[in-house]
Amino acid sequence: MYKNVIAVGDSFMEGAELTESLPDTNYVAAALLAGHYNCDFYNLAQSGAGVLAVIEQIKLAEQGGILTKDSLLVY
Repeated sequence: MYKNVIAVGDSFMEGAELTESLPDTNYVAAALLAGHYNCDFYNLAQSGAGVLAVIEQIKLAEQGGILTKDSLLVY
C-alpha cells in the first residue's frame, strides 16, 4: 500500500521522549505505522522544530526522492 513512512515534526515525532525508557526510536508512532504496513521508515523530525523547519523537512524528503505519491507523511 505504502512504499515508505516519513516522520516530520519536533521532538515528539523524533522520539526524544522514548530514549530514556527504550533502547531506540522503533516505538515512535510513525515507525509503528511503517511496521504495520511493512515498508521503509524515515525519521526527519528534529527536536525544537517549528513550522518553517517542518516545511524544510518535507522539502528535504522531496528533494531526496523519498517523498513520492505512495509515501505516508506523518506529522
